[in-house]
This record gives sequence, C-alpha cells and structure tokens, in this order.
Amino acid sequence: MMQEVLHRLPITFELGIMALIVALIVGIPIGVDSAVAQNTAGDFVTRSFAVVALALPGFWVGTLVMMFPSI
Repeated sequence: MMQEVLHRLPITFELGIMALIVALIVGIPIGVDSAVAQNTAGDFVTRSFAVVALALPGFWVGTLVMMFPSI
C-alpha cells in the first residue's frame, strides 16, 4: 500500500502546484483590481465572482471540470 502512495505522490504534488499557480494567476489580479478601484462596478463584479467561487462545493466544481471538456 505504501508503494502505491509513493508512486502517486509526484502526480499529487504536480496537481497541487498547478492549482496554486492558477489560483495566483486569477486571484492576484482580482485582489489588485479590488484594492485600486474600490466600490466601483468592476470591484463589485470581481468581489461577487470571488464570493460565488468560494461558496461552490469543491466536489461539484471538480465534476464540472471533468464533464465540460468531454462534451
């Protein structure tokens, strides 16, 4: 069993790093936009997007991510 875990560990790390990179690419511009243009329409849209994205369950988003490319 431990061999199976060690065999899959590099793939898990790679997925984690890729998710972190995507989160930074999306999150930093949203944060900068919200800080620079406070209380504007763009700020409202980006904050609303961030709140909705945080409210979605991870298992549901993961299912959608797998289903959309297959259609």
